[in-house]
Amino acid sequence: MEEDTVNIEAFRYNFELEFEAIQSALIYFPGFSFALDCEPKFNVENISNISIILRENYDDFPAGTDISYLFLLPDGSQLSRFRDFSAMQKFFSLKLDYIPEKSESLETTLIIFLRSGDQIRKASTSPVLSK
Repeated sequence: MEEDTVNIEAFRYNFELEFEAIQSALIYFPGFSFALDCEPKFNVENISNISIILRENYDDFPAGTDISYLFLLPDGSQLSRFRDFSAMQKFFSLKLDYIPEKSESLETTLIIFLRSGDQIRKASTSPVLSK
């Protein structure tokens, strides 16, 4: 369907962290700070990593591949290198830094790894991504 297709340049991988869910997973959550003109920043000390794993093959990447390095944070850094969880925002909007050979959906699992050993997982399917 036409309305289920998005140009790869316009596509964003968006997710919202539910700090209550993270906190209930035995996270140490010491506090947060507010700025008058921007979204609150949270100091989260129990997250060790955030990954995006393919649930199905995508282009030349097999299912099970960690593709976190293909997603860029607003500052241009790769999600796979993101380790400073001391000033986290609740909403993330990542840019896919990859142009696939063919148009297809991206089926992934977002995994938040907690220092306690627990994981928070969320499966998602993108619209068809086209050049």
